[in-house]
Amino acid sequence: MKLGIDNMEHYRRFIEDVLVGNLVLGGKCKNDCKYCDLKATMGAIGIENYTNLISMENVKDVISFLGIINRTGQISVGEGNHFLSCEPLMHPKYLDIVKLVRKKFPNRKIVTLTTGELIKPGWYETLKQLNIRFIVSVNTMDQKEKSELMRTKTPVEHVIDFLEKCEFIIDTLSFVYFGKLKSLERDIKFIHELHPNYKNKTFRIILADYSVHHDLEAKELHDFAKKTWHEANYLMHELHPNFEAYIRNFDDYPELPPKVHYKRIFFNSMRMALETIQQYRLDPSDVGFLFPESSYSYAVRELNFLKDNAILVKNITFAGSYQASGLMTMKDIRHALNETKKKFKYYIAPYDLGMLYKKDLAGEYIDENIIMI
Repeated sequence: MKLGIDNMEHYRRFIEDVLVGNLVLGGKCKNDCKYCDLKATMGAIGIENYTNLISMENVKDVISFLGIINRTGQISVGEGNHFLSCEPLMHPKYLDIVKLVRKKFPNRKIVTLTTGELIKPGWYETLKQLNIRFIVSVNTMDQKEKSELMRTKTPVEHVIDFLEKCEFIIDTLSFVYFGKLKSLERDIKFIHELHPNYKNKTFRIILADYSVHHDLEAKELHDFAKKTWHEANYLMHELHPNFEAYIRNFDDYPELPPKVHYKRIFFNSMRMALETIQQYRLDPSDVGFLFPESSYSYAVRELNFLKDNAILVKNITFAGSYQASGLMTMKDIRHALNETKKKFKYYIAPYDLGMLYKKDLAGEYIDENIIMI
């Protein structure tokens, strides 16, 4: 098997990920999950989301500046912002790579996002010694459901063995909710019984989304799951209080405790926006605020001063059920500005719009009159 990135554009994007702390291992996930977000990428923005498996030489070339502009200090070994379609544990040199990264960064938190299907039992003790932390997308613990949803042939017992024997290094478990409350309850209780410490770990549930670039099967899965999505969150709160709710829209279940976390982020961002306006001595009437569908109605209702300055930016690039700010593009913004009568000299947008070096997901630079907070 040939290792190493030989495409110059891919290598440039690989370096951009390295600088923010993401060591992309490359390769393409062998599963074919019905709900996989990456199916939308090529159709929506025409950019490949996978590259060759990297070589040890690639690692050695970049390790000295891995994460030099990272805000958190955390290092991700596996996927990145540019290349999301990889399963890190499929890399034949995964263990050698994390050993090298740990040697270079003995005190950093090193994280790998994985399905856990390709973990080798012979790696367990070494990974514990290296203190590599894992976010595991288990999605379901039932073999039939797993085969249908993820189109995988890996026995679920393989993942169970990993969860049971490596509890110490597993930080977070993630579940895609596909509409079956009893299955969700069964899985949470089953994992709690694997090890008592799982009751204190972070669990996530995510609603299966779809875009116009997915097939009909993905939309049907989303529509079915959405019918009991709120009930699933209440069930999770009851069974496992330390869970992260996936808030698709700020108007969802206002009384649910996890909502407070999102409120805090929102109001901190708005405070920073107002401070920026004051710092640059801008006339507030000259500044428009760009909001995705997930927060627009909440913003104009909770903050009266936004009534005349808020602009709704719908996601037309991916469309379907996508509403998050991180998937906004300049195409979406231009469409929104053409549709509205509100015109401003400057615009404030969410930080994650241009988190990739002031470029959107499609690689287009953010307009100079847009301030990202």
